[in-house]
Amino acid sequence: MLASAAWAFTVAGLMALQKPIYERVRLLLWMLFVYLVPLAAVIFLFHLDYFDFQAPIVYTFFIIVITMITASSWYLYRQPEIVAKAEEMPSSVIVKSWLSLIILVIGAWGVALFITDSGPTKLIWVWAGDLLSSRLIGAMLLTIATGAWYSRNNADTARVMLATLFTYAVGIALASAWFVFFGKPVVTSYLIVFGIMGIVTGLLLVGDKAHLITE
Repeated sequence: MLASAAWAFTVAGLMALQKPIYERVRLLLWMLFVYLVPLAAVIFLFHLDYFDFQAPIVYTFFIIVITMITASSWYLYRQPEIVAKAEEMPSSVIVKSWLSLIILVIGAWGVALFITDSGPTKLIWVWAGDLLSSRLIGAMLLTIATGAWYSRNNADTARVMLATLFTYAVGIALASAWFVFFGKPVVTSYLIVFGIMGIVTGLLLVGDKAHLITE
């Protein structure tokens, strides 16, 4: 599941590099900021015992995280205009509605996982006793919700967010089903919800591409 987050960031990053207009770069900066800052804060406050500080890789990890937080924070404050802003095209009603739904559902899900690892239903809280794992997944859900919020009104950034969301949703669905190979129960709720999310998002991406071709 954590690898799915990495692949999602990879897609968003590649699309920002492929066309580094102000809005795409800012979307990526917001995603990095929302993912890293809350996690870094709770790790320093509550989860340092998870790390073996005898291992050099731990220090490398913290250096990378601090560098990325510093860079994303600074460039959110003073973002250079690498390429002139593109002419804004509004998102379609269906794309905007879908991203708005993602904000509500995934945002609430992310908050729930970030606050606690043990809630009233195992359909959401599947990492009971492992608060850091719960927060790692919760932080990515909050990142997806933030990206959906930022991109929902702009057709170009919405396409970037749809591709990012598709990558993450499919990855989570596959990871949820992958448990069967380890003799563990399949995480059915995650498989169903993110599977549906991946299918709907994929259809919207295909429809959006077809619309661009006809134009």
